[in-house]
This record gives sequence, C-alpha cells and structure tokens, in this order.
Amino acid sequence: MPSWRSTRLPSSPLPRHWQRGFTLLETVLAFAVLGMVLSGLYTVSARSAGRLADARNTYLASEFARSMLDQYILATPPPSSSGTYRQTWDWEITEQRLGGLQPSSLDKHFAFYEVSVVVTRHGLSDTRPAVLSRTVARKAGRQ
Repeated sequence: MPSWRSTRLPSSPLPRHWQRGFTLLETVLAFAVLGMVLSGLYTVSARSAGRLADARNTYLASEFARSMLDQYILATPPPSSSGTYRQTWDWEITEQRLGGLQPSSLDKHFAFYEVSVVVTRHGLSDTRPAVLSRTVARKAGRQ
C-alpha cells in the first residue's frame, strides 16, 4: 500500500514546453500595455469628437448667416439689423456703401453696398463668429 511518502515530486521544474498558461507577471504586463493602448485611443476619440462638434457648429453658423444674408437682401423692407434666434444664435447685419468704384452712367440709378452678417453662438463668447459678406446693387435713394 503506497503511502504519501512514496510519492516523490520532481526536484527540478518542468520543462518550459510542458507548462501551460501565463505567469502573473506576464498577465500584469499585458494588461498594462492594453491599458496604455486603450487610453491613447480614448484620447484620440475624445479630441475628434470635440473637433466634430466645432465643425458642426461652424457649419450651422455659416448656414444661418447665409440664410440671414439672403433674407436681408431680398426682403423689402429689410428686416431688423440684429437679433437672437431661439436663444441659440446672435446675429448682426451691417450695410456699408462702397465708394471709389469706376464711375458710370448708371450711378444715378444704382448704388453698391457691402452687406455683412456676423453670427455668433448665443452666450458663448469664446467661439469664432461666422462672417459672410456680399456686394449688392440697390436703387439709388434706398438705404
């Protein structure tokens, strides 16, 4: 009858090809590398999400500015020159008569103006405004 003393454990470790699995150190290092890679990916995705939001706001501001400029130019009489749209966009339209143009026989009938609109995000002073300008001819006498 064999006893517990008759079972001998090998005195030397098993050869590497007989061992299975990973050591604790290898697992910890793998998780550390994985953590660094994932944190880098998170940083890149967070930056791109911020840039996407900025690009979206710039697009919306420029489209709103284009719309306001078209409405101002085509409306008779022109609407007010500043305002706030739905507590989202602040806008201001200016009209300045252009001088120094080549004189012509049509000067008594028409005058050229530069119409500009500036749109900013309501309540956010750190955002870049969208500015659009257009040169228009108006009948002489209309301001």
